[in-house]
Amino acid sequence: MFRIISCLGVSCAVVTLMLSACSSDNPVTPLSAPVADFTWSGDSITPATVVFTNLSQNANQYRWDFADGITSIVANPTHVFQNSQTYQIVLIASDSLSGKSDTSIQNLTIGRPDPVADFTWCGDSIAPAAITFINLSRNAVQAYWDFDDGTRTTLLSPTHIFATARVYNVMLVAIDTISQKRSTVNRNLTIVPGDPIADFAWTGETAVGEIVTLHNHSRNADQFYWKTTGDWFTSNTDPRVIFDQSGDYPISLVARSSATAKVDTVTKVLTITPALFHVSLVRIRINQIPFTDSLGLPWDQGNGPDIIIMMYDPVGEAVLCAGEVIMNLRPDQLPIALIPQSPLDLSREHWNGDYRIDFHELAIGVAPFGRLLGQVSFGINNLLQTQGLRDVYCLANDSLKVDIGLSWR
Repeated sequence: MFRIISCLGVSCAVVTLMLSACSSDNPVTPLSAPVADFTWSGDSITPATVVFTNLSQNANQYRWDFADGITSIVANPTHVFQNSQTYQIVLIASDSLSGKSDTSIQNLTIGRPDPVADFTWCGDSIAPAAITFINLSRNAVQAYWDFDDGTRTTLLSPTHIFATARVYNVMLVAIDTISQKRSTVNRNLTIVPGDPIADFAWTGETAVGEIVTLHNHSRNADQFYWKTTGDWFTSNTDPRVIFDQSGDYPISLVARSSATAKVDTVTKVLTITPALFHVSLVRIRINQIPFTDSLGLPWDQGNGPDIIIMMYDPVGEAVLCAGEVIMNLRPDQLPIALIPQSPLDLSREHWNGDYRIDFHELAIGVAPFGRLLGQVSFGINNLLQTQGLRDVYCLANDSLKVDIGLSWR
């Protein structure tokens, strides 16, 4: 206590000033320590958007660590988690006045989304139909398809050919290989029948008394009607026919679809030759042959190429090696014929195959017969079907033109 006396003139006043001092009876209350705490809400499936709510007390500064390389100092942050895993979320709550802090660590689990199978398709729906499937599945890395025709695949977006007209129940299984979860979807795909296309071919000896088999190659049809030498007949197999006279026979096939009631007709002419027992090669005549190679250079820098001829049957066996070499062949010598020393019998067992004739330029040091100038091929049955019975047939290949003479008996 202080007393101050002030005298102004004759009057004096006494002012008493009381000062209070701190004493042990009135202590200062210390600041409370920070307590870190938080909770969250939001998605739990990637990509997950999570809102964090800060429940910390006695703090004015915050630092978040989301365990994915991202941090934040916002009090109540929102964060997007891209991967499915368990994240260890760390919040450090601090008091800048006292310098104290507290840490809260909590685990946040983000899961993978379940796979969802889905697909569509594009393409022609007329059989045979090539359909491309477009995989629209989500959250999956593998696919398993079942096309309901005995065919399956693991391609993501396959293309498949549906051969016949009907409704196909196509199944897609979408697979997440990490979670091993699967999703399945089935959809019906309707393939409608196309217009019938009639077609056929034949095999066998096309001669009197021989069996000729007619092979049905029609498409989009299930009913078939044939006409050969007599009345129409029906057959769902490949009919076999024997002709008792030579001549040209028009063979007709009608293909019908019972689903659409549509029909298609094709007619081909089959030439039947007289009864044949033997055919022989009696002559090879060269009408045109290349005198230069692919670079335009002459085969023989001297007087023209020396020609040797080799012939092979359909199984690759050599059946003719011309005993005489055509020496120094010049363009003005064409056409030029080579006659075998004796007729070469062409075995009937090879009539359905192709004979091959090779023309070589005889060159020293080039085995076995010299460089190949060109080659032609022919099949006996093919010649009969396309050109009929003749003594001479013309063969050609690129710049090589050859006549062969055949003897029939």
